[in-house]
Amino acid sequence: GLAFYYICYNMGLVTLTSAEASIISATAPVITSVMVYFVYKERINLIGWISIVAAFAGVAIMMLWNGVFSIKVGAFWILGMSVLFSIYCVLNRKLAEKGHNSVEIVAYSAIFATLLMSPVTPTTIRQLAACDMPAILSAIYLALFTTAIALILWAKAIDLSEKTSEVSNYMFVTPLLSTVMGFLMIHEVPDLPTFLGGGIIIASVVVFSLKGSPQETL
Repeated sequence: GLAFYYICYNMGLVTLTSAEASIISATAPVITSVMVYFVYKERINLIGWISIVAAFAGVAIMMLWNGVFSIKVGAFWILGMSVLFSIYCVLNRKLAEKGHNSVEIVAYSAIFATLLMSPVTPTTIRQLAACDMPAILSAIYLALFTTAIALILWAKAIDLSEKTSEVSNYMFVTPLLSTVMGFLMIHEVPDLPTFLGGGIIIASVVVFSLKGSPQETL
């Protein structure tokens, strides 16, 4: 849920812009909903299934726009990350149902992630010693705010919600924020496939969040 998730994410960013990565990662709510459909029997109607297909069609547009031989490998890493995060959400809900609070869930996840990542500790220490202060502050920010605090809030939200999909659907906001911040902070300008495929993905996720999980199936 944490260790391999972040490995996939960082590997994905080697060949993708932050906007591209965040848009592809927006498929996570859809993947989560498919998983909880089988695990918790949370219903998905016809509109929901059409939205799922459309979302992955948007991913395909982003990946194949410039030809099958120019596929960015990072897209597969980000899709893998989305699957891992979806599994994390489902397991998170199971743990919450067993009485574990959000801080406990994140703490145990972080402990096991630390153990899994421990083989690279010597290399990390050497690289950290060579970093300048802005890089160190960035690492602290990533660890504290975007990991620890964010995951605690995420686990708490899942604990309070009736359905896992009610929380995961909010991830469709991430691509918009990432695109804006990528443009402002590192001057990334989205290309046509990003706008087209990304628009389809976001529209599909929004439709899914509004119409994909009714009380009665269609």
